[in-house]
Order: sequence, then C-alpha cells, then structure tokens
Amino acid sequence: MGRLRRRRALSSMLLRQIRLWIIPVIVAGIGIFGVNLALADTAPPPSRLEQYLQDVQLIPHSETVENYQQVYYLFGKQKVFVTSDNMNHTNPISSGRYIVWLGSSNDVTSQVYLYDVLTNTTLQLSGLSTNTYPDMDGNRVVWQQWVDNGWQVMYYDGLQVIQISSGASSFRPRILGDTIVYVTYDANDVNHTPWHIIQYDTVSGQSSLVSTTDKATQTWPHFSNKGELKSKYDLDYLSN
Repeated sequence: MGRLRRRRALSSMLLRQIRLWIIPVIVAGIGIFGVNLALADTAPPPSRLEQYLQDVQLIPHSETVENYQQVYYLFGKQKVFVTSDNMNHTNPISSGRYIVWLGSSNDVTSQVYLYDVLTNTTLQLSGLSTNTYPDMDGNRVVWQQWVDNGWQVMYYDGLQVIQISSGASSFRPRILGDTIVYVTYDANDVNHTPWHIIQYDTVSGQSSLVSTTDKATQTWPHFSNKGELKSKYDLDYLSN
C-alpha cells in the first residue's frame, strides 16, 4: 500500500507540473485556430439548427467526394458537408452541437479537428506527430498522440490542449463529464501487472489508479450508457 501511495503521489506531482508547463507549449506549438469552411451545401441558419438539435441527435458521416473522404451531417434530408479540402477526413463522432474527426493526407499525419455546428467553425486541436482514438463530451475532447517513443493522452478542455499523461505509454482515453479514463502500459511493473487503468479528474487535475492486471483484454475503460465506469470490452463499449 505504501508503494501504491507513493506512486499516486508521484503521478499527481508530475501531472501538476505538466499542467503548469505543457499548456503554453502545446497551445503555441499547435497553433489552435478557427476556420470557416466552404461547405458544399449552405449550412442552415443557427436558429434553425439550434431548434433542429433539440429534437434530433446529430450523427455525422463521411463519404468519398472527388477522391477524398469528407465529413457531413444531415439536416433533414440535406447533406451539409463540413470539410471540402484535399485531405481524408474520417471517423467522425459527435456530442451535442460538436463534431470531431481525424484528418490526414500523404503529407499530413492524422490530426484531430473539432467543428461547432452552430458557429460553422473548425478548430485543429493537434499539430504534432500522429493522433488517433478521439472521444468527446460536448466540446471537450480527448485523444492519444504519439509523443517521443509512445502514446500519451491529450485533453482539450474547451479553451486549451493539455497533455495529462507522461512516462509509460498511455492510450484508449474516454471522457464523461469531469472524468477521463485511459490505459497505461508499464513494462517495468514489479507485480507483473503492467496494464493499468487510470482515472483523471479534470477539475482537480489529479490522477488515480483504478485497477491493474496482466491481461490486456481487461483494460478497455469506457462509460456505460448509464454513465458507469467499466473496464472490459463489452456491448456498452461497442455502442460507444
């Protein structure tokens, strides 16, 4: 128990340090910006969209347009495209009025984009290395980014991007409310249980160890449809 408490204390200290220095470094490095995209179909007025989203869940799609995958959403039977450049935009997901997807090309590694349906504005959240596995809750987004020699978890809190993991490779992030969960693989774990599920509190900036195991199949953290934290790959995970 003493070793576990020391590990948690060290983890919390590192994360506090990361929050102090990583914010200006990441934000300056990736140059988060807004872009008004030229849409293939004119987006409906915000007032109509706002009313529409009160009754209909926004479900984004992607399809090939002139050799590139582009993201769109449906407004009734109308396809409203939110991308239109010479890149492949794939794996779109949504939460409320927001859509997140991955964009890449032969010259650009996979990057994370956040789109606000009501303001018709796009933010590029990443700009370093390869990024994948995004998840979102409202306009808050998590994903894994290749940093140095391993995956690390990134978090966009609606204003800025923060790296919330360090050291051992961390991946498979999920977010719900003020809680982020992810997996860390520590090959040097003395108990031979290298797969760790970590929970991060976005309010306090503190992380805690949820569980450890020697089986990778037991570490697929996610939230059930009822908001419960689960650790295993199951039907709730597939539905998300």
